Amino acid sequence: MKISELFRNEIGKDQVVYPADRPRRSPNFSWKIGSGYDVYYSPGEFSKVRVFDGKTLVARVGFSLLDSPDTGDRLNNIQQAGMAEVKKAYQGQNLGLELYRNLIVKENWIISGFDHSIGARKLWTRLSTQPEITVYAYNPDWDWDLAWHIPTIKGNELSLQGKNIYDSDQWHLIAVHKNGAADQIITKDNPTLLKKLKKKSQIVQNA
Repeated sequence: MKISELFRNEIGKDQVVYPADRPRRSPNFSWKIGSGYDVYYSPGEFSKVRVFDGKTLVARVGFSLLDSPDTGDRLNNIQQAGMAEVKKAYQGQNLGLELYRNLIVKENWIISGFDHSIGARKLWTRLSTQPEITVYAYNPDWDWDLAWHIPTIKGNELSLQGKNIYDSDQWHLIAVHKNGAADQIITKDNPTLLKKLKKKSQIVQNA
């Protein structure tokens, strides 16, 4: 089943789909986002990360481990982002960006996304501008050793040699901690194939 990654622009109702009960245990992560919102992680085959403002559930993202062709021990535990929602009253606070950034930098998650909505496109563009994060594009139908590329910023979206990296399940975006373990594997295997990411001084609209 194809699961699109959604943020902000694709959310029509002022609600989230997971039960709004705040977990009884302490937050799973020591860090907070937004105005001190707690972040909870529920592991499993289809895990979820939820954000609470007090007892109010304000955002959530579903994750599943990415199925990849013949990767061996390379880049294990890639978290494929699925359905994501931010409650209407809390939109515009960059919660999606902050949540992804903390999962990648503080928890060393490798996050992947495909079939992006308009809101998710903006999120990934802004994610690529974070100094601690590198965003790659790859095609899982190709040989993984030949598929890693760094997309450039074009307007408010990411671009890769005219290829459509957003509206299909052929191309995936993947975000890693810059110079972290996953990033070192990618750059070591592909030193001549990767393009340098050219940061542009521009204002990217909030995701």
